[in-house]
Amino acid sequence: AADAAEEDEPLPVSNIDIKIKVSPVYNDNGILSMCFEEIISKDGVASTVHSYFNYDLQKCAPVDVGEFSDQALADMAQLLQNKLMEQNKVETEEELNSIGYFDIYNLSATSNFYFNDKGIVWSYKPQELTVDANAEPTILIPFAELAPYVKENSIINTLL
Repeated sequence: AADAAEEDEPLPVSNIDIKIKVSPVYNDNGILSMCFEEIISKDGVASTVHSYFNYDLQKCAPVDVGEFSDQALADMAQLLQNKLMEQNKVETEEELNSIGYFDIYNLSATSNFYFNDKGIVWSYKPQELTVDANAEPTILIPFAELAPYVKENSIINTLL
């Protein structure tokens, strides 16, 4: 009889709601940047993640980290670290750690970026760089500072 009572107990149920919104964030100079916003709510707690995709409208091809020379990616990682410190008005990586950032040494240029009128903005997922589960750090690098890293045949050169 005890076994029958255990079988009748309801299992815990989670209410999960997923919403996806797709919108353009940049459409100029033959480049289209699209944002895929995913909002996941579980039991009333929501988290938001943004993924970005860029397209060369002339070639009908993706624009991603392949637009940058392979040897430049390590230099770009250092540039991203420096820009993150500049944006947060700190001078050392230790100071970034003290305001909630971590794993800065593994910061890299990914394909999760979008274009705006000033440059390219890299976006990182919640808890990828910071302890705040709701923070999505973004790092802007102006076009002029990206010039040395862009491949010769890249559409990004039309923006420099």
